[in-house]
Amino acid sequence: KAIVEINKLTDKQVFAATHSKEMLLNFYNVVKKDNALKDVRLYRLQKSKEGIGVVTYEPDQLEYAMTHDLEVR
Repeated sequence: KAIVEINKLTDKQVFAATHSKEMLLNFYNVVKKDNALKDVRLYRLQKSKEGIGVVTYEPDQLEYAMTHDLEVR
């Protein structure tokens, strides 16, 4: 919740890194309750044959992943 409040007060982008599924789920619940999901993007690094790529979760994709217990870490 502090991350969301800091973002509101400073109007700055916040970048955070975690491997914690609990942190991601709690953050999702806070932004959903605060009606701020539209302002959130999740980026996941994924290794492939070509190297390391970025998988982007837009708000609707993040909501689907969180509500269906999909792995996003």
